[in-house]
Amino acid sequence: MSRFSFKSLRSRLLIVLLGLTALPALLIGGLANYNARQTIEQRVIAQLNSIVDLKKEQINVWLDDRKADARLLADNFLIEEHFTEILDPRTDPQRRTAFSGFLIDNLHGVQKARTGYREIMFVDFGGKVILSTCEWMKHFIRLSAIGLIEG
Repeated sequence: MSRFSFKSLRSRLLIVLLGLTALPALLIGGLANYNARQTIEQRVIAQLNSIVDLKKEQINVWLDDRKADARLLADNFLIEEHFTEILDPRTDPQRRTAFSGFLIDNLHGVQKARTGYREIMFVDFGGKVILSTCEWMKHFIRLSAIGLIEG
């Protein structure tokens, strides 16, 4: 058996030839890996964009439904009339209580008809809670951007 030596021309030539044949394989493998990674990345980005579009549409539909519910309450002539009586300081307290009860019943009806409302309240421009479907809301005087302020 002959011994392998790096000094011989034959062994040097063998190493060079092995290196030259391995180089294209390494290049092809690297390019295949790069292309596979790019394809997977593009697929994931496309899926995420699809999910974003779907969620955006769902949020817009939900928001439109909430706006429609608020508009339904805001455009109701009977609610407007009852509020005029409730907010008028000259109104008889019994009449104010009766109208408040009617409006709260109306809010409970909206709450039952539409899922997802834990509470509904009428609030003035200053954030003062006028009426609410929750009993405990009577203890709060203002609704602020950070939460309720006790009164």
